[in-house]
Amino acid sequence: MNRTKAQKQEMVTALATQVAKSQTIYVTDFTGLNVAHITDLRRRLRAVGVEYVRGNSKEGAYADREVILCCGTFNSPQLLMLSGIGPSAHLRAMGIETVIDLPVGNNLQDHLASWINFARKGSGPFQETMRADRMAVGMIRAYIFGTGPGTIVPGALFAFLKTQSGNSVPDIEFMFRAVSPKAHLWFPGVRPPFRDEFAIRPTLLPLSSSWTRCIPTSSRATRRVSSRA
Repeated sequence: MNRTKAQKQEMVTALATQVAKSQTIYVTDFTGLNVAHITDLRRRLRAVGVEYVRGNSKEGAYADREVILCCGTFNSPQLLMLSGIGPSAHLRAMGIETVIDLPVGNNLQDHLASWINFARKGSGPFQETMRADRMAVGMIRAYIFGTGPGTIVPGALFAFLKTQSGNSVPDIEFMFRAVSPKAHLWFPGVRPPFRDEFAIRPTLLPLSSSWTRCIPTSSRATRRVSSRA
């Protein structure tokens, strides 16, 4: 994630909006997209667009200058392999003509995780502090004296554990979030307080790489992901 002037800058902000200032851009809705592949690779080894199937009809999106592939960790290698770029042995087994033999889909190092949220039965200290009048006093105190709740960022805690004694490094990370992600200032009769909650996020840390492969069918391309290399 890039940052510009202390603000998070996503791909759309960094690229699309900048281009839109000088010229017209067109965005294609790929909702419901099934089998897709990059076009014109086999003839000229140059990507000129993407052809895909929506419902029962074949459609296409084409570019005059260049094609930027950014479909994510799983969909990018899947699209490349459907277009003939990938491990030749796997492509041959899937009935796909190999255009370029490359180790696409290898060295996958994913961090599988899931947030588990818990609601407090009562109000915690942070929710009480977020009442508008108390927070105003807290910010004044922080500005003048450099003390109080206004000087503390309610951050998270982290823990790294080994599930097996033989592991040389931890393979699970626990992320603890002490406050609600929807916290806001509140005041009786003006705005109700947010639901006070906390969360834990168990995360699997990759000790080795794995891989992802595409499995094309007659109507939809699926994928297979290994757990270990």
